Amino acid sequence: MKKSFFLLLSIFLSVLNFNCSDNNSNEEDNNIAPIIEIVIPETDIQILSGHSIYVLTDASDPDGQIDSVYFEFNGENVAQISSIPYEFSINTSGYGIGTYELKVIASDNLGKLTESEVILVEIYEPEPPTPTVAILDPTYVGLFSVEIPSVVFGYGMVTERGVCWGTSSGAIRDENLQNYIISESIYPYEDLHKISNLGRNTTFFIRAYIIDNQSNIMYSENEVQVTTASDFYSETGTFIDSRDGQEYEWVEINGITWMAENLRYDGCSTDFDYDDPINQEYYGRLACYSCPDGWRIPTYNEYLDLIKYLGGNETAGKYLKYSDSFFWDTAYASNETLFSALPGGHKRPGSVYTWDNPEYEVGEKGYLKCRYIEATGAVYEAYLVIGNDTEVYLTIDDPSPNGPGWYYVSTRCILDY
Repeated sequence: MKKSFFLLLSIFLSVLNFNCSDNNSNEEDNNIAPIIEIVIPETDIQILSGHSIYVLTDASDPDGQIDSVYFEFNGENVAQISSIPYEFSINTSGYGIGTYELKVIASDNLGKLTESEVILVEIYEPEPPTPTVAILDPTYVGLFSVEIPSVVFGYGMVTERGVCWGTSSGAIRDENLQNYIISESIYPYEDLHKISNLGRNTTFFIRAYIIDNQSNIMYSENEVQVTTASDFYSETGTFIDSRDGQEYEWVEINGITWMAENLRYDGCSTDFDYDDPINQEYYGRLACYSCPDGWRIPTYNEYLDLIKYLGGNETAGKYLKYSDSFFWDTAYASNETLFSALPGGHKRPGSVYTWDNPEYEVGEKGYLKCRYIEATGAVYEAYLVIGNDTEVYLTIDDPSPNGPGWYYVSTRCILDY
């Protein structure tokens, strides 16, 4: 009796277990796979090394729910996201240059998996951009010179930069014409080019250029048209010093009105007069630094601008010097400015002016007073020195040991606007 009972129970449990297993199998067989796609990026992409790839997916399950979304890059699982939004950013810093596969995998609550289509990701390093150059508007235009900046954009192997010019459009750097100047440095990106020895009252077309490490020369797409100044002077006239009634000629050069004669004010000290009174008539009074009312001593920079306007130190003297063989070799003196500079020489404190001293001999050099003003406000005595050729230069007194005013020189005042 007991054996029959246990046999029937065993058969009942076996049938029950078979039915349950069959139901589970049917449920798995009927499970619909989840749906997944990559929304961002939509297509294959290229990305700069070190940047991140933002990945956004859309995942759903028609008859259940999404358990997880797996992000796979380069064959490796890099993230598992279990809730909406299914998104992740992949940093490319740890990957080399090349092409990689990106895909996502959705898993539903019954463990069924669906893979998305593969997106190809190309990681690359930037190529150095081809540098370009542009020419800017001139900052200065004189009779024979132009100062003009250029700017280099991008970076790369620039081995030379400069500007070139010609009297017609489209100038090129020409070894034979020597119509270019090379910048002293490749960078900074903006540089100022000082072009000299140009023709007066002439129109030039100026372009910037760069040369790369393959000897390729590239010109600025733009060019600047510049016409050099035409007039050595703009106006002339005379005025009377109200202090002693003496009359002086003046000349306006590049916007500044200069005395065209050396100052000879009677009120100045006679301690430093020339030994020969006739020379005082020619050269004025030495150490006479008291200008007429409305006039003042020029600054160092004002003389510097005058020199620059006339083409620079090597040539300006010719145009400033009085053209008379009694004073100068006329091969080096044209006086086209009507400035009428004279070789008045100079004295030193405590010395007697002697004509046989070659260093300070009349007819050899002219010295004209100016003042050098530092940014701090400190003022030093300075001089324009004019030699017997075409060269001029500026010099500043060493404040020690002799102190300001070590040289006693001639003076040209300028109108104080």
